[in-house]
Amino acid sequence: MERRTYSRNRLAVLLKSAPSADQTAVTEHITSWFGSYATAFSQLASDRRRDNEVLLDFYALPCRLVGLETDMIIRSPEALAGFGGVGGDVERLRQCGLVEAEIADLLVDLINDRSARLEVLWKRTFLNGDAYGVTEVYAVVLTDLGWRIAMVFERHL
Repeated sequence: MERRTYSRNRLAVLLKSAPSADQTAVTEHITSWFGSYATAFSQLASDRRRDNEVLLDFYALPCRLVGLETDMIIRSPEALAGFGGVGGDVERLRQCGLVEAEIADLLVDLINDRSARLEVLWKRTFLNGDAYGVTEVYAVVLTDLGWRIAMVFERHL
């Protein structure tokens, strides 16, 4: 497990206050919602599902995707579900023979009652038996439509 370091002020806040019932409820809701996203993404990327439009139920528009070789702002539903957006990631994983993408670890850090930072360790398993860990950091926001992903930072392990 990665060791986390905090500034003195942040650590003092963490030590002084336990999460309130409201914070716990929000964290549980985000965890459940993100679990639904993980299921949909895994089904799409492993070719058990083909309707990339389901991604629209999980992303805010516009949203930003930052990866090793990309930094883009997605502004339309077509761009998000298409090859240039998250739909392209889904298609690349299909072509690589992904069998399963599952959450190995999820850290929810509430910023306030309408936004949070999620650090997700994905375990991706492929047809040839290889399994890889991928860490992604998500900024999620509460919109009129519910929780949505506003930004994704990807780091391969």
